[in-house]
Parts: sequence; C-alpha cells; structure tokens
Amino acid sequence: MEISALAFAVLIAGCAQDSPKPSPVSESKPAAEARVSPPQTNQIRVSAEDLPPGTYQVLGKLEVSKPWYGNLDESKKMLADRARKLGADAVIQAKVWHSPSGFAWAAPHGSGVAIKLTNPASMNLEALPGGWF
Repeated sequence: MEISALAFAVLIAGCAQDSPKPSPVSESKPAAEARVSPPQTNQIRVSAEDLPPGTYQVLGKLEVSKPWYGNLDESKKMLADRARKLGADAVIQAKVWHSPSGFAWAAPHGSGVAIKLTNPASMNLEALPGGWF
C-alpha cells in the first residue's frame, strides 16, 4: 500500500514539472509589426462586420484568450487593448467564443483584424455594428 502511494506521488511530481503555467492573457503577434500611428488611448470599435476594401490598412490579425472563466465582453476588451497598442482605429471581422483553456472549460477567446482607416473623416465607425471598448 505504501509503495503504491509513493509511486503515485512520484508520478504526479514528474508530471507537474513539465506543466506550463498559464498566463493571464494569450495574444498572438500581429503579422505587420510596423505601426501606422503610435499607441493610443482612444476607444476602439470592435465589430464582426467588414469595411469596404480600400478604406483601411490592416495592422495585424489578433487572437486573444484567457486561461480562466469570463464573459465574451472580456474577449472584446482584450482585442481592443491589443489594437490600441498598434495604433488601430477599429477591430473588424471580430469573433468571440468560449472554449477550454488553462484550467477552465469555458474561457473567453477572440480573434479579429486590427485596422487603421485610410481616411477617418470619410468613415463613420458609429454606424458599424458592434461596440466601443
């Protein structure tokens, strides 16, 4: 009995050494690291919709996730925070969902495309379905 308990403890200890520690937020690096503008503090429009071609420049594709439970607005906020660091005006083609991650069965995840408008005066982001984050 004591041998099996010792073997179990050694097995568990061996597995724990290789287990990665979850980070609070997982984000992918955008394809284009060159910034069109410096990071900003403005609110970012996050939308599942697309904009007409030629009205924006793609700054990068974004992917975010949390290792623990949360709501889908957290995914949208993480997308907006990442886009803000790139100097983006909006996140388009945004998708958010729950999926297993880290230690949660239903952690918030998201993806989208960070964009910079080519002519901000000609585009009304308020009319784009979505929300400000």
